[in-house]
Amino acid sequence: MVALSRFAKVLTEIKREFDERLSEFDALKPDLELFNNPMGVNIQNQSAEYQLELCEPQSDSFFQAKKNEDISTSCGS
Repeated sequence: MVALSRFAKVLTEIKREFDERLSEFDALKPDLELFNNPMGVNIQNQSAEYQLELCEPQSDSFFQAKKNEDISTSCGS
């Protein structure tokens, strides 16, 4: 039989590295959401440098209509 305790240190290190990498994704989440869908992000969750830039298009009726048009088109309406 193989003694699994030999692998404990390696497995612990791998788990630590995964946790570190996943925490990096958590830190990038607001940026990824902004890039993916700038019209759908919560402005308050964005950095101050983007908040003013996001207010205008999110409150503009033209962009709201385009957003709603895209939603209905993707749903097959």
